[in-house]
Amino acid sequence: MPIRRINFTERQRIRLDDVNIILRRDDRGAVYFDMSLDLSSYRFAPDARLFVEAYRQTTLMRFDFGTASVQVPPVDRYLADFESEADVMFRVRITAVSARPGVLLGEADQLRPRNPDDEPD
Repeated sequence: MPIRRINFTERQRIRLDDVNIILRRDDRGAVYFDMSLDLSSYRFAPDARLFVEAYRQTTLMRFDFGTASVQVPPVDRYLADFESEADVMFRVRITAVSARPGVLLGEADQLRPRNPDDEPD
């Protein structure tokens, strides 16, 4: 008998195809990331907060990307807390602000970043 999952919070799963994370290096060799996210097919409140988390084992960095309707990448997207960018994974989280503050509305987890060389033409 399959396990039936009940979604009481009505959390939406963000499709992996809608998220694109690319690792880059600056002139000093420090690693940072760029992200593009398409939320046009989802029904998030315009004021819902958008966060991107980079993680590996017990290390976590959280970046505030504005709201679901107005994405504003932070200036500092450097992965400074990680010794190496190898095996760093990402997750995207959208949380409620007005109706049910703090409730997780949407998530994409275990996102693997790409290198700039992997970008499609």
